[in-house]
Amino acid sequence: MQGIVYIVGAGPGDPSLITVRGREVLKRADVILHDRLAAPELLSNAPGGAEIIFVGKQPGRHAFSQAEINALMAEKACEGRIVVRLKGGDPLIFGRGGEEADHLAAQGIEFEIIPGVSAACGAAASTGVPLTDRRISSRVTFVTAREGDGASTGVDWTNLAKTGGTLAIYMGRANLASTAASLVEGGLEASTACLVVERATLSVQRTVHSTLGEVASACEVAGIEPPCVVMVGGVTEQYPSAAWFEKRPLFSRHIMVTRPAGQQEWLLAAFTTLGARVSSFPTIEISPEPPERLKEGLLHLEESDWVVFTSANGVGVFFDALDAACLDARFMGGRRVAAIGSATGEALSRRGIRADMVPAHFTGAALLTDLLEESLPGQRILLWRADAAGRLLPEGLRKAGRHVVDFTAYRVEKPSQQGRGAVSALEAAPPDAILFTSGLTVLNFIEIVGRERALALVGRSVVVSIGPVTTAALAKSGIRVAAEAQPHDRQGLLDATLSVLGAQAPQWFDAWRLKTTGKGAPWSESRDNPAK
Repeated sequence: MQGIVYIVGAGPGDPSLITVRGREVLKRADVILHDRLAAPELLSNAPGGAEIIFVGKQPGRHAFSQAEINALMAEKACEGRIVVRLKGGDPLIFGRGGEEADHLAAQGIEFEIIPGVSAACGAAASTGVPLTDRRISSRVTFVTAREGDGASTGVDWTNLAKTGGTLAIYMGRANLASTAASLVEGGLEASTACLVVERATLSVQRTVHSTLGEVASACEVAGIEPPCVVMVGGVTEQYPSAAWFEKRPLFSRHIMVTRPAGQQEWLLAAFTTLGARVSSFPTIEISPEPPERLKEGLLHLEESDWVVFTSANGVGVFFDALDAACLDARFMGGRRVAAIGSATGEALSRRGIRADMVPAHFTGAALLTDLLEESLPGQRILLWRADAAGRLLPEGLRKAGRHVVDFTAYRVEKPSQQGRGAVSALEAAPPDAILFTSGLTVLNFIEIVGRERALALVGRSVVVSIGPVTTAALAKSGIRVAAEAQPHDRQGLLDATLSVLGAQAPQWFDAWRLKTTGKGAPWSESRDNPAK
């Protein structure tokens, strides 16, 4: 059985700019061969067990030659595997996608080419500079100043200067001075406007707006480095008035989130929408109890009047256990349901269950107060929660005459693996803000990073806590808290971070929140309560 190769354009840098089709095939890949400029975050779409091979090139250092890459694609496809060749930008614009397709065709191997947003198009969009504008330029020329192996392309720049329109120059940083001089020699005025865009579409994007006569020295002063795109022509005079990307309130800010994997999506999306670079550094891993143990927990439901969920994690584990037991939501019968935090309530709603009670404040104390008001002495209450949950809730309920089954459905553990490379990367580019969402995230962060390194890292950042329990854990660890979320949820965490960084969300962001939280209510969940 023979496989297939997908030659996929990963886009200009921002991982969200890959096409829907490109993301779909990544999710089905058995093997991924990826370039240096393909966003690493895209690899998270790979299914578990997929073979991931770095085949990137940069001047003077090649992981694989082009011939070796061609052979590797063919070899993996001949093994009957689905191969994704993930390339930065668009594979057919200075991406050698044509060479790779030719090799596959010669070998009789099926392939599909999936286009991507090219680097020049990405740079134009993120700077607000059109490559063509009927008032200024009706022509655009894409040209590369260097080949992928670093060799000069031998472009006749003096003749190219006579073509008119907009020039979009790829890989133009190394020879920028000579390129600019040749364009002037060919007839362009030294005063011709140009724009150099480094790492376009990313929060670390930098731009130099200059003229042909001065652009090389301006880039030296600014320290502009590859990868970058050089745009030459009158259209670039629209910068910076048309710029939007760099005007976002958190542009160029680096924020680190320590929430567990799978619980970061809303925060990551919110911060990215506001222009920040977000690093995910999960310090907690959720491990459900074994199936037989969870089945025992479900049996307690039959004799309970209430079932209490203290996190969205617990909801997920509960319904997975129901499914494993060939049951569904009907098994809950007429039991009343309580949830702490609206994210837990939302998780239940997605399963067809509407919580009878969600306390106004997302803390164990508030949940205890409301449960005592709603339940009756002698009633049986099943707490479906984590092993690290605090004692306030069960002890308070028992003291008030309720029968409590405190069932451990999942364990909150330190991640089994956290690469040293991730820590080194954070040290090389310290976050502007580090967000902690529970006392356990604090303890695990210090243990993973090492106490001295952790204190040094947070000393170069502002620290934002989700609430008083987390703040106390940070203080006990000798870490100063710059801001605490109010309320103690994800939206409060976002607002506290904006405030401490001296930024303000634009008016349109309220509409974004409404669309992403649903019904105008905060899609949020505190990790700052001991009930979990």
